[in-house]
Amino acid sequence: MLGAIVLAAGQGKRLNCQNENKVMLPLNGKPLVGYTYDLLKKININNIVVVVGFAKESVMDFFKNKVLYAIQEKAEGTGDAAWVGLQKMPPNADKVLIMYGDHSFFYTPQMVEGLLDFQTKSNYPAVLITVDRKDPFNYGRIIRNGKDTLSSIVEEKNASEEQRKIKEINPGFYLFETEFLKKYLPLIKRNPVSNEYYLTDIVEIAVSDGIKIGAYKVDNENISVGVNTKEQLAEAEDLMRKIYAK
Repeated sequence: MLGAIVLAAGQGKRLNCQNENKVMLPLNGKPLVGYTYDLLKKININNIVVVVGFAKESVMDFFKNKVLYAIQEKAEGTGDAAWVGLQKMPPNADKVLIMYGDHSFFYTPQMVEGLLDFQTKSNYPAVLITVDRKDPFNYGRIIRNGKDTLSSIVEEKNASEEQRKIKEINPGFYLFETEFLKKYLPLIKRNPVSNEYYLTDIVEIAVSDGIKIGAYKVDNENISVGVNTKEQLAEAEDLMRKIYAK
């Protein structure tokens, strides 16, 4: 059985969110996280856990009893949020999708089904979607060690000049076997700078343990559009209107 964890606990400081979580910002008349939910329902996922934190009532008032909730009491990063969400996942879910509620509105069911098929055929315990982005600034770069596998995700601030030239990035959409998450999420260490736990660190930890992590590239730069600033929200709004106008 497949489950999904939607990360929706962040505050959105750059968007100056006060009384609403940023996943509730409207995009073409629908909250950002509404697109995430619709995507998951289109591929018939019923075990949906939404991780809430800042202004959690705004998210819970929107979903009501349509999803399960996990509360991240302290903002300690995406790795911690994923762990909190995993605790609420029903035991029959042997695989789990993890995505961001403010960064998954341009994915299609076909992309997710392609990821699921890739994982089934490869039998890798963890796979993620990647995409080439013309301007990869501020995105984690994909460092591959094989045709379908990667060795690490290097964040912009930690990347060398050579690594920053890489166009293939991590937009933040993952599929994990549940047992893999149970083993490797607790091994993520706090980042010494931010004091948070980063979900992306799970890749390097597992690879160093001899585990193969799959990278499934899609040909649609739109999925790399997230919303962290007012400018990005305007960009997403413009792109969404163009898509709906077709």
